[in-house]
Amino acid sequence: MKKEKLIEILLSSLSVPENKSQEQTWLELNSKLERTDNIIKLKRREILTRFIPYLAAACFACAVFFLYPSENVTSFVNDSSSVSYHALPDGSAVSLSPNSRIKFGSDADSRNVNLSGEAFFEVKKGVPFTVNTINGKVGVLGTSFYVTSRNELLDVKCFTGKVKVNSNNAEVFLQRGEGVSNATEIKYMHSSLKKWEKGNLSFDNVPLNIVLEDLKLFMGMSVVNTSGFNPSITLGLNDETEEEIIKIISTISSLKFKVVGDSNFQLYI
Repeated sequence: MKKEKLIEILLSSLSVPENKSQEQTWLELNSKLERTDNIIKLKRREILTRFIPYLAAACFACAVFFLYPSENVTSFVNDSSSVSYHALPDGSAVSLSPNSRIKFGSDADSRNVNLSGEAFFEVKKGVPFTVNTINGKVGVLGTSFYVTSRNELLDVKCFTGKVKVNSNNAEVFLQRGEGVSNATEIKYMHSSLKKWEKGNLSFDNVPLNIVLEDLKLFMGMSVVNTSGFNPSITLGLNDETEEEIIKIISTISSLKFKVVGDSNFQLYI
């Protein structure tokens, strides 16, 4: 119902002063109502004007929060083609493979890191050290180990001390020389750093793709397996050349190979 009609109905039921007509009383009342409306509008405008700076500040704070990471978060990113080396605040060290990154919080929280890609950790003894990946979690106290987390693969190799791996709702403990992959969830023996330093590598019933990863890690030899075939092999290497190594692997795995560049090879059916 319109304001004028409502007022007219109310006025018709009320008495007016003798010296004023009903129409004159209506005009005076309507004028007062209009002034009241204007006062309310001014009050609303005053309230909005008063709070606009606060609203703007709140919007700016939200933008900063979502667009910029916290100053307490540290990230190491390796976009190069070689391994990068970094020291953590707790005294631990990490060797970051190409196309990999780690992130951790403040100094007090630097023993809880997030990893994407591949990294070798040398952990200083102390409170538990945890590496979180999208495929699982690795926990230690003081040890050295290698973690690969790419796509859906999680592969962990323990070089010194002991390592606890949680993945696929399963928990596995590794000791020196042991490794595990969530692809098979079966422990395997890998080459120790001492053997690598002497130029010797040995594998006992280890999945082919894991062997190829170790060859890349310890010898810089890149072998891509495009066959879709991943047999477990037993292999001992001493002073063989890269060409001799790829020929041995080709024979053991019954796969063909070809050279695609310096220290780069391909296995295929």
